[in-house]
Amino acid sequence: MARVKLKASSDGLQKANTALRRFSSKTELADTAELSRTTVQAFFAGKEISSESFRKICQVLDVSWEAIAGIETDALSVTPTESDKTQEGQSNTSILTKKPVIPEICPYKGLSPFTKEDAAFFCGRDKFTKTLVDTVQQRPFLAVIGNSGSGKSSVVFAGLIPKLEELGGWKFITFRPTNNPFFQLANELLSLLEPEMDKLACITQAKKYANNFKTGELTLKDVLDVSLQENQSKHRFLIFVDQFEEVYTLCSEKNERNIFISQLLEVINTERETKTPNIVLAITLRADFYGHAIADQRLGEVLQKWKPETILAMKQEELQAAIEEPARKVNLKIQDGLTTKILDAVKNNPGELPLLEFCLEKLWQNQSNSQLTIAAYDEIGGVEKALANHAEEIYQELKEDEQNRVKHIFTQLVRFGENTDDTRRIATREEIGAENWELVTTLANAEARLVVTGRDEDKKQPTVEVVHEALIRGWERLREWMEEDREFRKWQDRLRAEKDRWENSVKDNGALLRGALLVEAQDWLKQKSECIQDPKEREFILASRQSQEQQDIERIKELLNLSQKELQLKQQLSSLVFAVKAGIKLRNIQEPSEDLKRNVIERLQQGNYEISEQNQLGYTREVNGVAFSPDGSMIASVSDDRTVKLWNSDGKLLSIFEGHIDAVLRVSFSPDGQRIASASADKTVRLWSLEGKLLQTLEGHSDRVYGVSFSPDGQRIASASFDRTVRLWSVEGKQLQILEGHTDHVWGISFSPDGQRIVSASADKTVRLWSIDGELLQTLEGHSRHVLGISFSPDGQRIASASSDKTVRLWSVEGKLLQTLEGHTDRVYGVSCSPDGQRIASAGADRTVRLWSVDGELLQTLEGHTDRVYGVSCSPDGQRIASAGADKTVRLWSFEGKQLQILEGHSDRVWGVSCSPDGQRIASASSDKTVRLWSVEGKLLQTLEGHTDRVWGVSCSPDGQRIASASSDKTVRLWSVDGELLQTLEGHSDYVLGLSFSPDGQRIASAGADKTVRLWSVEGKLLQILEGHTDRVWRVSFSPDGQRIASASFDKTVRLWSVEGKLLRTLEGHTDQVWGVSFSPDGQRIASAGADRTVRLWSVNGELLQTLEGHTDQINEVSFSPDGQRIASADADKTVRLWSVEGKLLQTLEGHTDRVNEVSFSPDGSRIASASSDKTVRLWNIDPDDLILDLDEKLNNLLKKGCLWIRDYLKTNPNVSESDRNICDDICL
Repeated sequence: MARVKLKASSDGLQKANTALRRFSSKTELADTAELSRTTVQAFFAGKEISSESFRKICQVLDVSWEAIAGIETDALSVTPTESDKTQEGQSNTSILTKKPVIPEICPYKGLSPFTKEDAAFFCGRDKFTKTLVDTVQQRPFLAVIGNSGSGKSSVVFAGLIPKLEELGGWKFITFRPTNNPFFQLANELLSLLEPEMDKLACITQAKKYANNFKTGELTLKDVLDVSLQENQSKHRFLIFVDQFEEVYTLCSEKNERNIFISQLLEVINTERETKTPNIVLAITLRADFYGHAIADQRLGEVLQKWKPETILAMKQEELQAAIEEPARKVNLKIQDGLTTKILDAVKNNPGELPLLEFCLEKLWQNQSNSQLTIAAYDEIGGVEKALANHAEEIYQELKEDEQNRVKHIFTQLVRFGENTDDTRRIATREEIGAENWELVTTLANAEARLVVTGRDEDKKQPTVEVVHEALIRGWERLREWMEEDREFRKWQDRLRAEKDRWENSVKDNGALLRGALLVEAQDWLKQKSECIQDPKEREFILASRQSQEQQDIERIKELLNLSQKELQLKQQLSSLVFAVKAGIKLRNIQEPSEDLKRNVIERLQQGNYEISEQNQLGYTREVNGVAFSPDGSMIASVSDDRTVKLWNSDGKLLSIFEGHIDAVLRVSFSPDGQRIASASADKTVRLWSLEGKLLQTLEGHSDRVYGVSFSPDGQRIASASFDRTVRLWSVEGKQLQILEGHTDHVWGISFSPDGQRIVSASADKTVRLWSIDGELLQTLEGHSRHVLGISFSPDGQRIASASSDKTVRLWSVEGKLLQTLEGHTDRVYGVSCSPDGQRIASAGADRTVRLWSVDGELLQTLEGHTDRVYGVSCSPDGQRIASAGADKTVRLWSFEGKQLQILEGHSDRVWGVSCSPDGQRIASASSDKTVRLWSVEGKLLQTLEGHTDRVWGVSCSPDGQRIASASSDKTVRLWSVDGELLQTLEGHSDYVLGLSFSPDGQRIASAGADKTVRLWSVEGKLLQILEGHTDRVWRVSFSPDGQRIASASFDKTVRLWSVEGKLLRTLEGHTDQVWGVSFSPDGQRIASAGADRTVRLWSVNGELLQTLEGHTDQINEVSFSPDGQRIASADADKTVRLWSVEGKLLQTLEGHTDRVNEVSFSPDGSRIASASSDKTVRLWNIDPDDLILDLDEKLNNLLKKGCLWIRDYLKTNPNVSESDRNICDDICL
């Protein structure tokens, strides 16, 4: 069918050119109208263009298209006179038939709302229109309420307003709120009050008005009152806010919405109903948003006072008029039976007027000989399917790529309802995407007309919206798209509201997305990047992420500092928790710096390596005692809060036993684990079932009971009291024996493993051993103060006692003192023997738990309690210790997988360390003039004494049978592993600083402060003197084949020699003293360590291969791993660093409290021994995870390891915040 065309008349062109002055050029007009410049040029040249384009240009110019086309609009709206009606055959015909008509004008609006220019074709609502006219004449407020598609906007624009214009004296301010209601109001207000103002100036002024309206500096009432006064109230104002629901759907700022509604309501006179109002406020509102309006107190009161006019479904005769009257006015015929067919379809869907209008428009487009036909009606799909068929037809004609983009366009044009129907929304070109705008124009053209384009004058952007909400309801494909994207689009609407708030706050950081909202935004951006076209939305998310990441980075640094501080305070668990939190937060940063990653990884490594505390069980009062159940699955603890608490081994509280009326001091499990005995300051012992039922109360003591113990057969209970007695009870509660003899308080009690003896600890400074019959067998004397704790060894042959004299003493059952364990700095309250009898744990007022060997060696000091430690208990498997403290905690310590041994014993700085070839022993050299030989478990095996000055270096022979040491006494000494001095090699004229065995064990190379390297046979013969260095030689290393020697010197060089003494090469590059040197296992590379803070890797040909940087102080030594793939360096910055041979930092080992002087790999490469000026040797286990080069993978592994350790603590400790309790949930999966 040929498209209908219109052209401007001569008078119309003059009017159009006058209206054009509001625009800077015809190009701006073309952009605003979303038409080509060619079309606009044709319009102003008086040429024919499509009627749709013609009307759009007139709409943008704000002129009547009929006037521009030269059509007499009064002829279109005149009512037939009586004389007209009397003419034969003309009783139902408009006077239009007597005037020139334009038959190509479509009298139906399709999905477009009727405007005042369309009043001639607005039929069927005469009665309702009259009601509206009468209403605004009598009262200042009118609300037209109806369903979507009921014709609310049309009845006001094409019914009410034209009628008021006929009456005269009215001025109209009409607008939709959109997402910027104040600007829309101000723009229309200025267009009315300042009609001569050019468009650009009007927009600029409107922005100022809008801002003043928002802030309250200016009110709408002020402006209108001034206008009324200037015109002496000769005119009246109708303020018409169309689609008022947009205040709720598009205006996201609640405060702005409230101010806008207040400004509107302020202008209406609510007190004087009888007087004709000068200002009338009219709104149209969808019925499903009436609840929103009523919920606003002020608007609700107005709606209650002036009841809304509800636009109902059109009656049959009204629908018939809407179909037939417009056709008659343009001499368009309707085939007999078509109206009836249309009415039959509409009566089933009375609210679908837009579908009716669209169907009629399509019929007009498919007319045959100026007649609407049934055949055409059936072909387009009738009222029900015409729109959907049209939309689908347009869709199918698009290319595949265009179809994909159409989905994005249309879903952006829908606002998804919350307990309301979905509504249309106005989208900007930025939101749709510039690359999609040509497609939008296609969808808006006369053939498609699925969308309507416009312009947001405030944002100076083209806009688009669906032509009518009927399209949202009626097009099945669009509904499917909406369901697919519903969650995304609802989120995107929320995002846009947040973005608007950010922009309105002048992009204040406080308005950016945070936390879960930001995570959600980033997730959607990943999933639906193609649907987030607006650069401002992306900018908002990016700015939020950058701001959050900066905060996260600062928080990570804070967490790392907190972790370090907690570690210094010996709070191992909280230190690791802070480190884990830092690691988890690091994973949220998209591109963290390498330095930040390494800092977090180093803190996690240190936290994982140095931890032995596994859990803390919280109390509100001091915790006095703790005991493991026989199977290790439960822990019982007692406190000043008068309760017994039962926990599972993970730290979950199982039961609380209440009944004691004073502090509970000690607790013990029965051997079968089914009963618990508690000793209290209330002078009783109470016996409980695991369910908390009180089974027995043992009464008889005349003072507080401080100790309680079950016999191995579970049939008897022994108790110790401040009444100076030990009492023996049956489990039925009968008192069997009173053991008297102590002359002061009895603090502790313990059965022997065979149940035949009892040992007691007293404030009378003695330990007493009794037979089960009450006979005193032994009195163990030796402590100088109160004996507070007591324990039998598992084999029953030894007794351990804890005393206020700061010692633990180990006795034979015959009464002989075997060991005195010294190390606590305050009184020792409790003692417990490990199940294997090889270790003893003690609890002290110095806030520590100490772990000892039965030989008296201090194996471990467990620090973390912040007050006195009263009790200690070893688990049945020997892997855990529970301690009870005055800091109100029970702490669980674990030794499974512990990654660090500290070898303590030297009394001065340790300068050298060497591992034996079998990896079972470690030799260390110290300024205390000794060499010490240790087991890898940390036990001191030998102390080699003989040097008369500090010992600088030590080396184990390849067969592991000899040890060589270098000293300031100018000698090298050769020892057997049994400690026998085999040889003293003399010849250096100054300190001997370093030495190395040859691979065959037959030669020793020594480095001296006398600037020489000397080569010796193991029999002590001097073989060679290698001279050439100009300063002291600090370290020396043999090549794996024994044919070359590398030396490191303070002259800043490494020199390579043949064993015959020939200088082969001088490696230059260090800018300061060279402290260490090492050959790679394949003999092809040499690593050197310098005071210039670098490790340098060389080929044996002298080529510099790598420079390893990262240390913050001079590097004292360097060592290759046995596989040659890693290098360990020892630094004065108190760290050991592990590198790949490619130069990548793998790990930083922290823990030493002074400079690290030497480092050595174990033969299997699984451990590193380091010697430090802090007087210790530390043995580090190298976890395979730590050798991973990829930092992200390493971080994840360390997080998993850390979370596995602290998981129970997080879940069960009452002091952990709820936000922290679940931080490891995802990590441990």
